[in-house]
Amino acid sequence: MPLNHRPRGRHALVAAATALSLILPSATPLWAANHPNSRVASTHVLDITANVDWDYDAAPPTQSNGTTVLTKEVLRDQILREVARSVFLMTEGRHRIGTVYLYKNGRFGKNVDVQIINKSDRSYASAARWQQSEGSSYNFLAMDNKPENLRSYSRVIAHELGHYVYGFADEYREEGKALNASDPGGPSGVDFTRNSIMNNHENFTRLSLAADYTGGADVNNTAQARVYATDRSNLRGGSHWEMLTRDPASDPAEAKEFHGGARVWFDAFKGFTAPTKVSELTRYFGVFCDPLLVQAACGTGDASKDQVVPASDRIASLSDYNAQLFAKSGGSATADAVDGTPGSAFESFKVVFVDSPADAKALALRQSTVSTRLAVTARAAATSAAVARHAIVIDRSLPAATFEQAIQAAEAVLQLAETGTQWAVITSPSTGNTPLQSLQSIDTGRAALVASVQGLTRVDGRFDASAAFALAQAELSKNRADADSATIELFTGQGSTLPKALGSQARALRTSVNAIGLRLPAGSAATTTSGGVALDALALATGGSAYSARDAEQAVKKILRAQRKAAGEVFSLLATTGWDSLSAASTQSTPLTLTPHDQVISAHWNFDPVDKDRLSFRLVTPAGTFSTLSPASNLSEGYALIELDNSSGRHNGSARALTLSSTAVSNSVGLDVQTESVVQLSADVEGGTLADNREPVLRAQFTGQAPVAKARLLATVYRVSDGVAVLSDLVLADDGQGVDARADDGRYAISLKGLLPAGDYTVEVYAQTTADSVFQPNQIFAIGSDVPVRPVGAGLVRVEEADLTLDAGATGVLAAASGDSGSGSTGSGGSGGCTSVAGQRDAGLVLLLLSGLTGLWLRRRSQARRLDSR
Repeated sequence: MPLNHRPRGRHALVAAATALSLILPSATPLWAANHPNSRVASTHVLDITANVDWDYDAAPPTQSNGTTVLTKEVLRDQILREVARSVFLMTEGRHRIGTVYLYKNGRFGKNVDVQIINKSDRSYASAARWQQSEGSSYNFLAMDNKPENLRSYSRVIAHELGHYVYGFADEYREEGKALNASDPGGPSGVDFTRNSIMNNHENFTRLSLAADYTGGADVNNTAQARVYATDRSNLRGGSHWEMLTRDPASDPAEAKEFHGGARVWFDAFKGFTAPTKVSELTRYFGVFCDPLLVQAACGTGDASKDQVVPASDRIASLSDYNAQLFAKSGGSATADAVDGTPGSAFESFKVVFVDSPADAKALALRQSTVSTRLAVTARAAATSAAVARHAIVIDRSLPAATFEQAIQAAEAVLQLAETGTQWAVITSPSTGNTPLQSLQSIDTGRAALVASVQGLTRVDGRFDASAAFALAQAELSKNRADADSATIELFTGQGSTLPKALGSQARALRTSVNAIGLRLPAGSAATTTSGGVALDALALATGGSAYSARDAEQAVKKILRAQRKAAGEVFSLLATTGWDSLSAASTQSTPLTLTPHDQVISAHWNFDPVDKDRLSFRLVTPAGTFSTLSPASNLSEGYALIELDNSSGRHNGSARALTLSSTAVSNSVGLDVQTESVVQLSADVEGGTLADNREPVLRAQFTGQAPVAKARLLATVYRVSDGVAVLSDLVLADDGQGVDARADDGRYAISLKGLLPAGDYTVEVYAQTTADSVFQPNQIFAIGSDVPVRPVGAGLVRVEEADLTLDAGATGVLAAASGDSGSGSTGSGGSGGCTSVAGQRDAGLVLLLLSGLTGLWLRRRSQARRLDSR
């Protein structure tokens, strides 16, 4: 039996409640991109992103297991500033930390470089994932239930950035752990330590050098050498400095497997002569022999296992150590360098508290411009200092049917745009007005922006992506503040390729690209660029998202999904269901299981407003029955919301969402239940199309702060044209067999080869943990010693949907059955929900979206809440 099957009629809600599918929460795309603010700002400056798991604008908490109050000043000056110092010292000043974009309440989840977590655990990171998918570092403010010294903690973060940014392996010994030949990058009990920050962050500030590896394989046996040594017999040639200045293409096979080919060769280290011995280091100054710190470095360790610091490098007093520390960071023996000092560790250092409120004047200005129609979202938009900037780029050379879909999608996105955001519209080929609409507030310019898109016509010619992106960037850059985000929303044809340079240019300007490739009619060719990159590669390079879409309806769903990710929202779906009609005096009960991993619980109902007096809603938990609607509810617009704060865990256990009808309801009613949680499920389908001619494979990723292994994942495939379930109880495996690449890494997969004919489908994936399910950090985070594997707990449920289009003639796709419509139509209702007619845009998708979503999508955005937590 499937996990938690949702009740459906024959036509399900795929056709009957298309609007609901558009607002269902979706986790980030399966291969989640990195953050657009993480970038090489200049040759020697790295901008990074970070988050904390508390609200730094509210009453700050004390450090886990300690007494230090974690104020903004502590975050900036005692933690992040010291991280900047450590990166500067260990890279010989070749890299500095520039701007740190800091988010609160875990915003963006693991899609940041540095997570500062106020709990006790062992910190860890993924290898060489800078500007790559799935990467982050996890930095806990306490270990073994003892608070970290904050200077040492800053070096913990620098150590983890060594793994995450540069791809370093460790140089410490893990006592009692056997050497695993299949995991050379993991430290063991036979390792011989080196005097580097990748050994002991408390003692050392430097990286390893060639002179640290002059012996034989016995004494050179570290994780770093086993991975990166080019002289495999003696384990030489693999010190940190040797690999930093080496082209990753010249790495040995062990290193390429370790970093997956993702190690970056930074320009700061190209052509730079690596120091080979300690005397050639300009930023190293010795070791503070604090009696409380590890003493191996100061001469009391086992010389047969530990590299010992010469007596001349040992510093006995803290004052002498600080004098050297300050001087080597760009200050003097008597004073640390101040921020902005040229040549110092802090020349470019700055912390942007992105989520902090705007000042009172700016707040009042924003509040005064919010329209009455969408006033419910004013608080979320107005109280943020940051402004989200968007530029829609439309390819006017698309075939007529596809162009019509692009226009409808762009119009709907503007109609649904959140208050407080700013938008511009760019076209190519140009209309003669460049841009078509300059950047302006959606609050005052919505009508003009929509009208400009409605008036567009297609033209023959060629889509000039470079020119369009240049115009878009010029608009997005106008008076942009540090905290402002910038996104290009691109609508073009499926299979298009664009100049590769656009990705690096967008990254340099902190602009993400969300690209939608719309299906082209048979026989039409996509716009291609010689040496160009596909839309997904372009989006990944910018920290954005890319999707294919069969029509306008799907395009809107995808772009809203991408915007949700770009806003840093971290939501998961607990349950989703719906009914085509309800009988009189009926109660529909949707079962839920609430766990300690589920924080804020929110149940969302949508319905025809004519039924508002016939319906009522409840949430029943072990703590009681809750019926108070959130202020964000609007029954006149067919939307009801109940929210519960479960951060204390008092609602954990079996729960139910009740949908009650006093009299008969003949219109559809939809329900989805969300949770704010780091445990997420995402799903995607690869292959099965002529553009991606691999066998179709359904993949799902189940993860929290570490992958969730040994869970049960089942999928059901529905045909879009009529909502019929054509495949059920498909088991996704995480066993390393067949299409699954690696066992127990939280990535589950199943091949759909030979199972489906050409056509359009919706795939629903249900994930449920069992008593055997665990958080397994040591698969993708194979750095250092093992992070403890912890049980998840049975009963945790996540639900996700993915869209699937299979093309006739593609690998693994069956021939269409007699009477099957085949691959869905463009603009003729192939999506099962709405009809798009050229010249009648307002009568189709847009009206459906406005009636079903204006009060729905915007109100479900993460915002300040009044929670019913009785």
